Amino acid sequence: DSGSTFIYNNTLGGNWVAIPFNDSAKCQDDSPPLSKPWDYLSRRIYGVNLGGWIVLEPFIVPYLFEKFNPDETTDTPPTVVDELSLSTALGKDLASTLEEHYKALITEEDFAQIAAAGLNWVWLPVGWWMIETWEGELMIPK
Repeated sequence: DSGSTFIYNNTLGGNWVAIPFNDSAKCQDDSPPLSKPWDYLSRRIYGVNLGGWIVLEPFIVPYLFEKFNPDETTDTPPTVVDELSLSTALGKDLASTLEEHYKALITEEDFAQIAAAGLNWVWLPVGWWMIETWEGELMIPK
């Protein structure tokens, strides 16, 4: 199953805040908001890292990078080493390649299986450039 028809109903509540740096968000009703201290003695964290899904790194999702770089038997260093250089190398195939990656690597069913395994925390790396851009920073225009 691709996870595209799976429905997970979260009855744990929570408070989503889509404003960067607003610390009133909390993941579940029984959890403190980000603005309050976390008691690690009474609240155990059992989690998993979903790196490579949103922030693309060649050591986590090598299949996206390998076709653009020389194999390991040469002395030539790789030139496609991060999300920016990958985006440039993909060119006109950028949108379709990344849409397929985002859709297939982690699905809604994966999140349900994470919860079913008793994990209560998901680390989802997000690049700073998705929240704020800096003047002079290399970015691909929309």
